[in-house]
Amino acid sequence: MAKRTSILFWILFLIFVFGFGGYSLSKIRNTKNPIRVSNEKVFIKPEEPKKEEKLAPSSFLIPKSDRTVKNFKIPILMYHQIRDYNNPKDNINTNLSVSPLNFKKQLDFLKASGYETIGFEELLKIYSGEADFAKKPVILTFDDGYRNFYTDAFPLLKERQMKGVVFIPSNFVGALAYLTGEQIKFLSDWGIIIGDHSVSHIDLAKGSISLQTEELKSSKIALEKIIGKPVLDLAYPLGKYNNQTIEIAKSLGFRTAVTTNYGLISPSSNLMQLQRIRVTNNTNLAGFLP
Repeated sequence: MAKRTSILFWILFLIFVFGFGGYSLSKIRNTKNPIRVSNEKVFIKPEEPKKEEKLAPSSFLIPKSDRTVKNFKIPILMYHQIRDYNNPKDNINTNLSVSPLNFKKQLDFLKASGYETIGFEELLKIYSGEADFAKKPVILTFDDGYRNFYTDAFPLLKERQMKGVVFIPSNFVGALAYLTGEQIKFLSDWGIIIGDHSVSHIDLAKGSISLQTEELKSSKIALEKIIGKPVLDLAYPLGKYNNQTIEIAKSLGFRTAVTTNYGLISPSSNLMQLQRIRVTNNTNLAGFLP
């Protein structure tokens, strides 16, 4: 009796599998969107990463033959930190800080007044006579490579499609409160210009020829390794330099160098001794811009 019951069970099981199971699979095969049954592993290709938005190409320059400007005055603005900081007992760092709100207002003023941010490459084209400018030019520079450039200044520049130049001492990269290598590479890829500010931010004018050469050469190499492109613009640390510094910088391939000397640049300005205008939290740009 038990043997008959076992045989009957297996007969019913086989009918179920090959009857109802086959019917179900045939229904699946007849659907408009068939499901493919396969022993192969399914590979799902990931979505292509979205390309980072980059600085739009400048429409600033126009052919020399279309317009001739015999004289010009171009401001180079000098910033350090973009942050909220006001300490009566620390006048030096207070004066080196511009709040994000005031920085935003300054950028909006420049835009509304018809200024366009340029870099030193465009400046060289103006100096060489290769091209003139269609709008009023201004160069924004940021010394020392503070991390708040990335967190507070860059988003405001990017939103307005404005460029800037960040001068970085190579020994400061990755230190507390300073830009990391990854941030520097990201900024450079977007369109921010990376400039040299020596290795350790020393007074070059007091250094020997060998020390000055090492400070400028090593930092240039280190920064170029980070961004994967030439570093051609220099800011003298502390604004200190001498004739030897200038000759060393030229021999290393720097095309421009900025100082802390006050003034607007003109056709007679020395490209290795460019003047700048220091911007503080209380600076009124309308008071001195041409």
